[in-house]
Amino acid sequence: MAQLDQLLEEYLRVINAKDGEIHELIRVLEELRCEGKKKDEAHKSHAQKISNELDKVMRKAKKLEQKNRTCEDQIDKLVKENEALSIDFQKVQHSLMDAEKIIEENKRAHETALEELQQTYSGVVSKFSTEREELKAHQSEIQKELEEALKSVDECRLKEEEIRKLEVRIAALTQSVEDARREMQSMVPAERVKQIVSEHEEELRTVRKACAEEFDEVSAQLSDAQKSGRKMKEKLKELKESYGQLKDKLDETTCELEEVRKLRQKEQETHNEVRSRQQEEIEQAIHAAKSSTEKLCAMTGQLRQCEVDAQTMEQRWKEVSATLEQERSRNTRDREQMNSQLEASQAQVTEIKAEMSRLRVQLEQGATKLKECQDALASSKEASSRAAADSRESIALIASDRDRLKEDRDRVAFELKEAEHRLSMERDRASDARRELSRRLDDAAHTIERMRDQLKDKEHQLQLLSTAHEKKIQELAFEHNNKLGDCKSQKKNAIDDVRRQLEAANLRLTEEMSGNKALQCELNSAREALANVRDECERWAKEAKESARRQEAATSEASSLRASLAKQQELLAAAAECEKTLCKAAEHANAEKEMEIKRRELLERTLEDTKREVVARRDEVQELRTRIDKENNNTLAKELMECEARFRESQRSLERTQREMVDVQRCGETLQATNKALEEKCRVAERSQREVEEELRRLKGEILSKETECARVAQHAREAEDAAKQSCEHMEREITQRETTIAALQQEISALSEERTKVALLEERMQHQVDMARRDSDNLQARVEFLEREVQDREEKIQQKHKEMLQTVDRLQTLQERAVELEEAMAPKEKKHTMRKEALRKALQQVDEVNKLRSELERHLEKVKASREEESRIYKAQIHQQDERMRVLLEKHREMERQLVAQERDLKAAANEQMTLQQRLAVIRDREQVNVGKHSEEQQKMQEKLDAMSSELARAHATIKSVEEEKNNSVCEASDVQRRTAVNSNRLLITYADDALMTKEMFGEFAISIATRLLRGVNSIANKGCDSALLCMREYTEEAEKQQLRLKREIDDLKYAHAERVRKLEEENSKEMAKQAQHHAAELAKLRQELSDASARAGQEIENQLKDYRRKEEQFHREKTELECARVEMAHQMGQISSLKDQLRTLEQRMDTERIALEQEKRVIQQQYDRASRRLDECATVQSQSEVELRELRSELTNAQQALHEKEKALLVEREKNSQAVYQLEAVNTAKEMLYTQLNDANRKALNIKQQLLSARQEAQQATAAATAERQRLEERISDLAKAVSAHDMENRRLDGQIRSDEKKFIALERELAESRKREAEMSCQLQARRLENSSLRERCANLESLKNINDVTLAETRMREKDLFEKIEEMRSAQQLMQLCFDKQQEQLEAGRRMHEEDTGTNEFMFGGVD
Repeated sequence: MAQLDQLLEEYLRVINAKDGEIHELIRVLEELRCEGKKKDEAHKSHAQKISNELDKVMRKAKKLEQKNRTCEDQIDKLVKENEALSIDFQKVQHSLMDAEKIIEENKRAHETALEELQQTYSGVVSKFSTEREELKAHQSEIQKELEEALKSVDECRLKEEEIRKLEVRIAALTQSVEDARREMQSMVPAERVKQIVSEHEEELRTVRKACAEEFDEVSAQLSDAQKSGRKMKEKLKELKESYGQLKDKLDETTCELEEVRKLRQKEQETHNEVRSRQQEEIEQAIHAAKSSTEKLCAMTGQLRQCEVDAQTMEQRWKEVSATLEQERSRNTRDREQMNSQLEASQAQVTEIKAEMSRLRVQLEQGATKLKECQDALASSKEASSRAAADSRESIALIASDRDRLKEDRDRVAFELKEAEHRLSMERDRASDARRELSRRLDDAAHTIERMRDQLKDKEHQLQLLSTAHEKKIQELAFEHNNKLGDCKSQKKNAIDDVRRQLEAANLRLTEEMSGNKALQCELNSAREALANVRDECERWAKEAKESARRQEAATSEASSLRASLAKQQELLAAAAECEKTLCKAAEHANAEKEMEIKRRELLERTLEDTKREVVARRDEVQELRTRIDKENNNTLAKELMECEARFRESQRSLERTQREMVDVQRCGETLQATNKALEEKCRVAERSQREVEEELRRLKGEILSKETECARVAQHAREAEDAAKQSCEHMEREITQRETTIAALQQEISALSEERTKVALLEERMQHQVDMARRDSDNLQARVEFLEREVQDREEKIQQKHKEMLQTVDRLQTLQERAVELEEAMAPKEKKHTMRKEALRKALQQVDEVNKLRSELERHLEKVKASREEESRIYKAQIHQQDERMRVLLEKHREMERQLVAQERDLKAAANEQMTLQQRLAVIRDREQVNVGKHSEEQQKMQEKLDAMSSELARAHATIKSVEEEKNNSVCEASDVQRRTAVNSNRLLITYADDALMTKEMFGEFAISIATRLLRGVNSIANKGCDSALLCMREYTEEAEKQQLRLKREIDDLKYAHAERVRKLEEENSKEMAKQAQHHAAELAKLRQELSDASARAGQEIENQLKDYRRKEEQFHREKTELECARVEMAHQMGQISSLKDQLRTLEQRMDTERIALEQEKRVIQQQYDRASRRLDECATVQSQSEVELRELRSELTNAQQALHEKEKALLVEREKNSQAVYQLEAVNTAKEMLYTQLNDANRKALNIKQQLLSARQEAQQATAAATAERQRLEERISDLAKAVSAHDMENRRLDGQIRSDEKKFIALERELAESRKREAEMSCQLQARRLENSSLRERCANLESLKNINDVTLAETRMREKDLFEKIEEMRSAQQLMQLCFDKQQEQLEAGRRMHEEDTGTNEFMFGGVD
């Protein structure tokens, strides 16, 4: 039984050992699975990164598609807006005057706001200049102190090296002395030895004294060096504190500058908003008047200047501020000068008034005296002759004084006029300066807008860099965690080794300390010194940390700019206190050094005593000393290295500050240049002021001279009065002369009264000017108070913003602290993670749920894949749609070209005057076509890029699929290997159990005969089986380890290949993204350049069109004036024609009356003829006489007919001349009147002749013939006149036709002008729309970038969540497998135990049955 029990115990022991090995194998397998999981997780993370990058690429492609869509929509909107603007152009003309008024008001407000800003800016600049100078001085002091500190540190090092050398020499000398003693004792007799020893002792004493003196000197130098080092350290601390304070000040100044810039930007934004509104109104009302066109030209010129002068804007701003300050100072000085001049003129006027009043009093007194003289004529006739001479002299003097006063009055009036002229000139200068300032401020506003655009671009770049930085940080954090695990394991091993070495060292130290009890005092003192040094090092480290913290805190503080002077004073006081504390610390250090010197002397004495006593253990003491020195040297070296590192950091920071100060110095130099210019201007102003003061002095001298003259005149008047009183008795004789003088004086009084009126008018004018100046000064004071209030309000707003910034900084600090706390909380979470792994082994119930989640996740991944494929299909469809849209756009473009060709054909049929406009429009169309072609080419390039991106996406998808397949294959292989190992382990256990059963059965049959041998054989066979099982297990473990290594190698190779592929893909993607970003930036730059070129071209075209418009307007005005002149001439001609018609009517009436008279005369003549026939016989005698008279009459008639023919020829010539100018018909009328008078004379003569020819028929027949001829001639004359009238009517009709054609041309010109105005409005609207499009595109880009950043953050969060889920799934899977293995193992153990129990029971029964 005992043997059976032993066998069972051994069997159980073997089983337990095998169970332990199995557990170890399971643990190894678990570790392998964990490593495989980690590798799978890394592989999944890389796959996720690639998928995320592909998603980003897809998103970018979608964004590009959206941008293309937006561009197309914007093009359509532009077309619609152009049509709407062409319709709405007629509604805009009424709002021009209101817009101009609003512009003027806004300009005034802008000028006032700019003046306020300039005042604030000048104050800030002055503060910065003072602070920069202080910083420069402080920086120079810091540099000097740093140089001194470096020198002192170098001296300390040299002295330490000298001390070490001396110590080495002392040790060598002591050794040589001891060796010499030994040798001499062994070689020389005792007396000789004593003598030599005494000699050597004397030499040693001298050497010791010298060494002690050198040691004292070196220790004193060391103490001095240490003191200087401490002082330098304290100085360094102070310098660091001052450096931190300077940094604070710089940060505060930068913050305040940023706040001022923000305020300026806000004010400029408000001004830009107002200005944009004004520009919209101006652009809507541009073509209503010439003033609006001139303003547009000015604005386009300003835009060009802003684009050209963007780099020199800050210098201009400084110059503007300097000029503003100069002009303000000059205006104030001029005002003061003018006020002083006005006061002087007022004083002069008051003096003149006093003189005039005095003269009035004198005149009144003279009048009273004259009355007294008239009363005393009877009594003063005898004395008048004597006083006549005196009175004449006094009158001459008074007249000279009056003339002088007149000259003074004229001069004062001239000076007043000059002062008024100067005031007007200064006002004009101030208005011109204000205009220039407004123009420069507009330029500054445009440059600020451009800078804002640049800032937006930079912010966009910073956001991109921040996203890339976050990604890199995540990758580095992952790598860092892996490296931390490896480092922890390595450090644990190193710590164990160090602990072992420390234990061994402790044992050695205990052994050495047991033998070195005598040296404990020295060691304690050395330890105390080391502790002090360490305390000082720790204190220095704490101080360094505190200084670092102060520097970090100083960067966040930005609120001590205004109290900089007070702080500097406080710093000076603190520096004085620090110097006092340094002196105290130096004294304390000296005391400590003296104590240390005393301690060292005690140590040297003890060492000398111990050297005599402990010669054998000196080597050990030296070794201890060397160790202590090494430790001290190491600590000192470390401290020095740390100090050097800090010093280098401080030097770097100082170099940075020096660079910043160089920039500040440059700014200061520019400010000094401006200050020099200001000083020169101040000198000029001072010179002018001196000249004005000299003029005032001269005026005062003249006034004093006038006062003296007035006093002299008054004295002379008094003397004259006395003389008059004395000479009243003699006035009777000279009364006649006095009357003449009285008349002259009365005439002069009238002139003086006129002068008084003039002076009164001048006084009123001066008073009015003074009142106006007072009003202006009151208004200016009110304006200044209002501006000061606004400045106070803005300062309060700035303080509020500053407080908000501080709050945000505090929040950031709290967030950073929170992040640190979370990182610290990650360590216990990792421990909890390990605990969770152990707890997950027990959670068998959650395995099913995990499997379900896994299946759901796989389904989700399949859905995601399907959605991605659908998205790629949608993307392809969208690309196809974009192609179709491009085709539609090309067709539209072709249609537009056709329409343009048709319009060109229509325009070719217009007048010759519009040829210039058509050529310009053709040029504009060509440019638009070129722009459209460029846009189409860009779209084609974008389409090609999109195709390339789609192909790259397909490649990436293929690579991802291949990587996923490789991953699945590797996972399947790992699962197959694990399954094979499990099957092999199970098979080996089963075979082992079967072999055990077979052996037991064999030994049971054999035990029937021999029980004891059977039990021994069973024991030996069991041992052999155990050995064979152990060998099998070892072989299995070796095979498993080999397989594990092979799998590890394969997995590492796969990881490396996968990492290389991922890296290559990432590099390719990054390069492509960089290329795309560069291309995109280049395209944006090109687009901006094209926009600027287009705007410049549009401005040039607008200017050219405006010039054409002005030229056409001038032509129109000229033609209009010509038409008006023609109308006036036509009216004059029509009046002349009407007068001629009236004259013709009167002529016709006269002809009718003459015809009636002629008929009556014919009747009378017929009667007379009858009578004459009767009297022919009676007149036969008289015929001879009548024939002679008839001949004479005929000659006279021929002469009259010739005169009439000549006059008719002259009339024809005059008619031909009057065909070109109708206003010469007056001569024709005069000729007609002369003809009518001649005809009347002729008719009278004919009647006389007919009366004379009544006696004869022949004479009567001849008279009738002549009358008929004259009648025919007159009828012909009337017909000619009718023809002339009809020709004149034709000319009138022709002129009316010309007038109508001119009116039609005028209407056509007006239409052309309207069309040109419409085109100009359309061009301006297009420019505005393009600007709005640019601004909207920039805003959209910024929004898209912000959305991109948000999506990147969300993607990172989702990736982290997916990683956590996959980790949990893998952990659950590993736990499930471990539980399954444990369960299988327990089942196998139970089966093996059951079989063993059955076998044991069978053997027992057999044994007990045999015994029975």
